[in-house]
Amino acid sequence: MISEEKSSRHDIMEAAALWFARLDSGSADIEAFEVWRDADPSHAAAFARIAGTGFQLDRLNKLTPASVTRSVENPVNRRKALMFAGGGLGMAAVGATAVSLGTARASASTAVGGSRTLVLPDGGKISLNTDSKASWKFDNERRRIWLERGEIALIVADDARPCFLYGGDTEIKVGQGDLNARLRGKSLDLTVVKGSCAISAPLRAAATGSENTNTLTVNAGQAVLAKISDLHVRSLDAQDMQFISGWRRGELVFSGQTLGVAVAEYNRYLPHKIVILDPGLENIRLGGRFNTSEPTDFLASLQSGFGIHVTKDGAGVVMLSK
Repeated sequence: MISEEKSSRHDIMEAAALWFARLDSGSADIEAFEVWRDADPSHAAAFARIAGTGFQLDRLNKLTPASVTRSVENPVNRRKALMFAGGGLGMAAVGATAVSLGTARASASTAVGGSRTLVLPDGGKISLNTDSKASWKFDNERRRIWLERGEIALIVADDARPCFLYGGDTEIKVGQGDLNARLRGKSLDLTVVKGSCAISAPLRAAATGSENTNTLTVNAGQAVLAKISDLHVRSLDAQDMQFISGWRRGELVFSGQTLGVAVAEYNRYLPHKIVILDPGLENIRLGGRFNTSEPTDFLASLQSGFGIHVTKDGAGVVMLSK
């Protein structure tokens, strides 16, 4: 019973720290926060402790390592967070709270077919494609962004603090630019959409264990496939760029991709998937511009242009056959 109570208190403090981080970064859903806060008096009390500790962090920095503290830079957001606390600050258990603050990240996610755009604490922007999740944590020394699932568009702001992007097994340092990042298994596929971007990743020599940094300047129309510590650059033409970035406008743009590739892309956005019953259809090449959320025009073009039969089963799955 005692261990369960400790676990419950720990979970509440972690949730409170996450809400504080979201409010501080401007990414919180205020109505959802108020529902959580009002659900239990212990939630409001935990949040008040977290918010109160935000005022003591400068003092706390002198007592604990920087890796377990969290700076609250914006006094306006800090006051806003305190207003939401719904009670007095009281005396916080400073050490435990500092660990909670240090591990908390602001985050955002989308369901299948969803998308959303948020402004980051440095003024940059992050847009999430379908079925994606990203989190971030900014402090006085660095900016860190984790792509945990799916795909994002990232506008990296001009800021003195270095910006690190994590995805799969990869950690890369990115400079100012308009980027598109997509997880492909354990690899991170990064495309520069506008401008140019300095990208670097740590390289470790297997024989000696020594480490240095591989730095590249990647221009608009180029992409980097980053896997562990390897960076492979490729050049893209205008059609490739349309295929990669069309989702930002709610479009899938095909220009010579195979039907197998097109269906795999569409299925990322659809709750009811498309299935190719005849493998011989997979290599048909096609083109066109289609809405990500509504495949009606896409399926109609397959019927009229290629004579492909389109049927649905009782569960709504779309089947393609000769």
